[in-house]
Amino acid sequence: MSKHATAAFTLDSWDQESVVEQAGGSIGQAAVTKTYSGELTGTSVTRLLFGAGTEDSPGYAGFEIVTADLQGRKGTFMLHHNAARVGDDPDKGFFSLTVLANSGTGDLTGISGSAQITVAADGGHTLDLDYTI
Repeated sequence: MSKHATAAFTLDSWDQESVVEQAGGSIGQAAVTKTYSGELTGTSVTRLLFGAGTEDSPGYAGFEIVTADLQGRKGTFMLHHNAARVGDDPDKGFFSLTVLANSGTGDLTGISGSAQITVAADGGHTLDLDYTI
């Protein structure tokens, strides 16, 4: 049976650096830490890799290891981030956030699912996770 959990999160750190800048594009990377609260409580460490051909067409991919209590189940799991944008048109581009297969540990062994991140007008971040165990 599929379950749903909602958690607010704060970005505790965001250390980004440019790796490559040349004609035709740029590549950067970031190390990010977060704290979650709500139906998922805990912390995470994330590594992101960014690429952009132009200012209005960036993309990124990365992995996030979440250490948490998810609705009474304690353990870790990994989220795979993958996104790209084309200009300001929300219908062009994509955003995918999935639980990496076989990444669950502890009470979260066997977890699978997908998630969405919402950024509110006030800058607050929310993770909505649909999952099965």
